Amino acid sequence: MRCVRWRRPWIPEILCNKVYHERRYILTCLFLFVLGSVLYFHVHDFGLTYLDDAAIIAESANKFAADGSSLFLVFTRNIIAGLQPYAYYRPLYAASFMLNSAFCGRDLAGYYFTNIALHIAASCLIFTLLLRLGYRHASAFMLAVLHTVHPMLTQAVAWLPGRSDTLLTIFAISSFLAFIKFSEKPGLSNYSLHILFLFLALLSKESALGIIVLCFLYSRLILRRGLFFSGESWLLAGWLAAVWWFFLRQGAMVNPMHMPVPDMLRFITANSIVVIQYIGRIFFPFNLSVWPTIQDSRSAYGAAAILIIAVLLAFSKNARRDYVVFGASWFILFIIPTLIRQYGRAPENLPSSLITGFTCRLPGLP
Repeated sequence: MRCVRWRRPWIPEILCNKVYHERRYILTCLFLFVLGSVLYFHVHDFGLTYLDDAAIIAESANKFAADGSSLFLVFTRNIIAGLQPYAYYRPLYAASFMLNSAFCGRDLAGYYFTNIALHIAASCLIFTLLLRLGYRHASAFMLAVLHTVHPMLTQAVAWLPGRSDTLLTIFAISSFLAFIKFSEKPGLSNYSLHILFLFLALLSKESALGIIVLCFLYSRLILRRGLFFSGESWLLAGWLAAVWWFFLRQGAMVNPMHMPVPDMLRFITANSIVVIQYIGRIFFPFNLSVWPTIQDSRSAYGAAAILIIAVLLAFSKNARRDYVVFGASWFILFIIPTLIRQYGRAPENLPSSLITGFTCRLPGLP
């Protein structure tokens, strides 16, 4: 026990330890806040890149100025043309820009400070997730710091449209944390929070559908439960929220673009090399590009990183391979949607949720 209980012998030991861990948790989150703020504070002076951001901000400001109810209309109709209404349904993402325009007008500093705050919140949630998965405080802390400072996530802060990935990370982790609590102690509050955050994640980015698969994998790989556990039938019913999201999406999109399944599989196969390149960028973030292509990206770094992981797994006696598989599954589930695009174009920014998969994966190696 690390708290100085001998000075206050009337405090129960269990309470003393609880207070100590709560203080350490709060101090860690404060450190992440200071670190992220110092690292990205200068971003508030940035201008526009004119890669989607100018159109989105201008339209958000104009729509909200013309009619304040537009903030709610984005959930039923994709009214921001800059968000490609034929391809995407991300109303929470659009609403965040409208709220920025309501409070900040066209002062870009407010938009950038929002991105910074969201990025720091994602780091704190990753730290919380790792603690809930049973990792030591030091390991969780170092990986949360890695998420905060990793150069691959710079665009999620310094490029205004990059906040879609940060919003996805925040709500995906929040939903998964609620699922962990529900799996340990089924109850209405944990169940409701899980479904609510899942729905908010879906309203942020389509990739959130992977959360449902992750919950199944966690139940089977980590909890070692059978096909059903107490309360899972309620989860299956709650996951029908995804069906509601699908119909909302279909009704809101303008001339939605349809891609046959064979074409999707063909793109995924053709772009599969991106998975190796992504892994390389996570471990060796050198010569990064804001507009990468598959041809310009090196796969050697990724192959080296995979080799290092394989060696660690082969020679480690204490490796938690179930957590390694779970973290790798998280990574794969959120990277697959980024592969459904024309061959030769690598996704321009690394989703924060992919880093989350690796933060769940790496501590299981030693």
